Amino acid sequence: MKKRRSEKQSERFDQLSLGLFGEPAEIGFAEAEELLRCAGTDPDQLKARLYERLYDEAQLYRRARKPLPALVKRALDDLRPLTAPPRTEKDLARQAKRLVERVLEQVNRLPSLVEGKPSLVFAEAYRQKRELSARDKKLLDRVTDDLRRRIEDHKKDS
Repeated sequence: MKKRRSEKQSERFDQLSLGLFGEPAEIGFAEAEELLRCAGTDPDQLKARLYERLYDEAQLYRRARKPLPALVKRALDDLRPLTAPPRTEKDLARQAKRLVERVLEQVNRLPSLVEGKPSLVFAEAYRQKRELSARDKKLLDRVTDDLRRRIEDHKKDS
């Protein structure tokens, strides 16, 4: 039997996650993908597995002739594989947009991949933290800017 996390454990996990990464809205698409890759998880496989699980859940609602909760429907739409045939023109436009974004992302990462250098993504979740003083935020911003400048200088020198 699968052991479920208690509510207290879930709250603690959420607190730790927020402390490490910040609010979900603060993490961009590229940063999220990079974090998943660093954790040894293929984002495309994860997305496909999530879609399959949600699709199976949605089937239970459909069989019971119950309305699908709005968040489940939205998640299914968001996770729908690009290879799935579009149901509407809106789906087609969404798939085209995602495909173009992906291609552009990979094109932008191509120089670093060819050189054998990993692409760097800065996690700037600290910006929204309430516990940080204005002085701390300025210091962290300066460090981030300095690192970016050093990386750019290193790229120019290489």
